[in-house]
Amino acid sequence: MKFSKLFGSILLLVLTVSVKSQTCSYTLTNNYSISKDTDLVYKTIEYFNVSTLKYDTIDLKMDIIKPVGDYNTQRPIVIYFHGMNEPYKYTQLHVKRMVDVMVKERGFLLASVDYKFWHYPYLESVPAVCSNSVLLPFGFAQPYDTCEGVRSVFRVVQDANDAIKFVKARNYMDSSCVNLCFLAGFSAGGLVATSTTFLSQTEKPLQTFSISSADYTNFFGTPLNPTVSIPRGDLGVCTGSLTNGYNTEIKGVAIFNSGIRDLSYIKTGDAPIFIYHSTNDPNIPADSSAPACFTEPKMYGQNAIMNRALNQGYVLNSNLVLTNGATSHDFYNTQIRPAADFFSEQITNLQCQCDTMVVSNVSEFENKDLINIFTFENRIMIDSKLIHNEAVVKLYDLLGKEVFHEKIQLLPTQAIEVNVPKGIYLVHIFSNGVSKVEKVQLNLTN
Repeated sequence: MKFSKLFGSILLLVLTVSVKSQTCSYTLTNNYSISKDTDLVYKTIEYFNVSTLKYDTIDLKMDIIKPVGDYNTQRPIVIYFHGMNEPYKYTQLHVKRMVDVMVKERGFLLASVDYKFWHYPYLESVPAVCSNSVLLPFGFAQPYDTCEGVRSVFRVVQDANDAIKFVKARNYMDSSCVNLCFLAGFSAGGLVATSTTFLSQTEKPLQTFSISSADYTNFFGTPLNPTVSIPRGDLGVCTGSLTNGYNTEIKGVAIFNSGIRDLSYIKTGDAPIFIYHSTNDPNIPADSSAPACFTEPKMYGQNAIMNRALNQGYVLNSNLVLTNGATSHDFYNTQIRPAADFFSEQITNLQCQCDTMVVSNVSEFENKDLINIFTFENRIMIDSKLIHNEAVVKLYDLLGKEVFHEKIQLLPTQAIEVNVPKGIYLVHIFSNGVSKVEKVQLNLTN
């Protein structure tokens, strides 16, 4: 990824003709309306169902919520991971609070992402990711050993990194800035956020990975599971399986009532950290430097993270911000708004240039000759070399509002009739990793 230093503070972005070279920015104007793309499948997982003795699949999905009328074609991205057993849907209470502040108030793009902590069944020889026919959420007492509890963190990082690449690849559709991507998470989702931000390939558990069950006890001091050394499948790369040319770089992470599995993940020069932790969290103590050993895997809370980060050169109230509260807390003013302020400060500090495409092979992912767009009266005319590929065609007005959306099969030449008022629009066509955006004028009058 290439960055360009700019002089001065980041200015309010004014919509221009081109979408290809614009400065990263966000707007502080309040009360935007929103648009939503819901139930987007970013990954399909195959798993072995030990009840049916067959392989099944499950789709991992997300909702993307973005502001309307912000005049910004380079919105910062916030990817949010929900708490244990909570839905990812934008109607869920914690997600709604994030939308209220991050999207409606600040003008960020928010992606609320579903995830699973995948486990092998205990002593199961096939590469399964379920147990007793149910997909196991993190922390449940089921027949898997504690080694797989640790390995499940690596698996969820792989899925989360695929989600990041999926969201970044939609930058033309969503008017987002791929160089300004932040993570946030509540409770178990905070573990996803910290692990995805800081875990690297060097932390991958080995196939012969084994840990002491004495480190994993319940409230009564009894080991949760016996630990056995059995051959385990190779976990692959932490960056996931999606290969669309986008990277998984994160510019900051905010967690609420959560922690991190291994303090050694945090290293000098890593992404900035914001932590809100209630003072009486019964699961992961905020004020202790010791891990919560009764969770699977054990996790470290606010104080432990603070000590590690300071040891690695972080600066308190700069790239490390901590807040606390009691049981009865104001989610907006003690958690989400301070986190939004933290992201905004990082944006200002970065002063970066947004790349609309960050790919390893431009000729493969963005070839202008593959799709050409022009108009005639009220028709969008498309010439394409991607014959028979499925494509998404979207039309936006100059306020950033989506006014047309249609899926098509690309032909060498085709016309799409659109019923919109006379004016200037942005046409975006996305097909198989290839994006094309064109400013056009449509002549239909009502």
